[in-house]
Order: sequence, then structure tokens, then C-alpha cells
Amino acid sequence: MSGENKALTRSFFDQADRGRTPVELCAADFTAQFPGLPPMDLEGFDQFEAMFRSAFSSIEHVLEELVEEGDDVAVRLRFEGIHMGDFMGVPPSDKQFSVEGAAFLRIAESKVARLWGFLDQTGLLQQIGGLPAPAHAG
Repeated sequence: MSGENKALTRSFFDQADRGRTPVELCAADFTAQFPGLPPMDLEGFDQFEAMFRSAFSSIEHVLEELVEEGDDVAVRLRFEGIHMGDFMGVPPSDKQFSVEGAAFLRIAESKVARLWGFLDQTGLLQQIGGLPAPAHAG
């Protein structure tokens, strides 16, 4: 079994990067959670993903590190793309962005049952022009 959950995790993000929610890799009772948002079922997660795909192009989750422990996989990643559509009231800027993130996946019966995602939202908004960049001291 060792490594199978990592492989499933890589497939999950690879399919998401190809512009589709990896429904067939998710359990029927799948739940996704992100800071500041209520938990989402698979349909809600698909709508959430569609919102990101409408705002950003060339989306890529660069998986920098994966740690598998039993049924859990922890992922350190970079979320990258180009801001091509309205996002949280920020009009398209055509700017590239790259922000750090993390995800924790619970695997059950070879399917993704839970996803907890965390993303540097402040950094994302700064890079696409929705927030001012931090002032540098000195």
C-alpha cells in the first residue's frame, strides 16, 4: 500500500490542473474545506473549482513535498497561474502569480474522502493587484 495514496494525490491535482474536477477520484461523501468557507460536498467543490478556472488560466499546483501517513497525505505546494478573469472583485490583470499553499487529504477505499486546503490568499491578492504590496522597511 505504501505510496498509493501519494499517487492518488498526484492524480487528483494533475486532473485539476487539466481544468476538471477529478470526480471519479473522490468518494461519494467527499468533503472539501478551506479557511473562511463552509465545508463543501463534491458539487460545491466543483463549483468552487469552476470559479477559479474562470478567473485564472494556466493553473498549476506544483507539488513540492508529499508525506503519506496511513490514510492521510500532506502536501506542500505552489499554486501558479495567470489572472485572466474577475476574482473577488479584482478585474483581470493578466499578471502571473505564484503563492504557497498546503493541502491535507484523507483517503478512504482508494478515493479522496476529505480535502483541507490552505493558500496564501493575501499573497495572491497582492500579486494580481487586489491588495497593495507590503512596504519594505529600511
